[in-house]
Amino acid sequence: MSNLKLECGIFRDFGQDLLVKELKLFKKTLNDVGITFFLTCGTCLGFVREGQFLEHDKDIDIGIFEDVDLEKLKKVLEAVYINVSIYGEDNGKIVWANREINGALLVFEIQVHYRKDGKIFMNRDLEEDAPQRYIEGRLEWSAKFFDNMKIIKHRGEEYLIPTFVEEYLYTAYGNWKIKEEWKDWRYNMRNIHEGWL
Repeated sequence: MSNLKLECGIFRDFGQDLLVKELKLFKKTLNDVGITFFLTCGTCLGFVREGQFLEHDKDIDIGIFEDVDLEKLKKVLEAVYINVSIYGEDNGKIVWANREINGALLVFEIQVHYRKDGKIFMNRDLEEDAPQRYIEGRLEWSAKFFDNMKIIKHRGEEYLIPTFVEEYLYTAYGNWKIKEEWKDWRYNMRNIHEGWL
């Protein structure tokens, strides 16, 4: 089967054990070449709130900083993953890496985080039908969330997550303690970039 015809799998279909195994492989792949990463967005939310991946999620959310050599990262990932791609322009890069599992794609979304003026931000291109508008497509946080990041332990492994993680999750999701299932991340991500509508 051509991987071009595959669709993203849903985590409940993959199962938690398989997802844990795949995240450990990802960690080993990056650790072997000295690339530091951290868990963000829905992956961070799932680990903090539920102690597992969110059942309805479709990608593993990874953060890296702008000093990572993306071409080196791409080459490293291509040894393990299919369809490894770098998208975006300056100050708005994102890397996608997929694995084919049981006829579906397990997607790693690797979002580059940029530092500027005491803020950490990532840029996202939103389609015209997005239910909310981001100023310059930017999701933005105080740098305090990413200084001296904390460790979360999950099934025998340690992963970095933002410091003050509850405040980080509130900034991203509002009342993140309420378990809700959103089909589109654009409906539940908040943005503190000045001027958010």
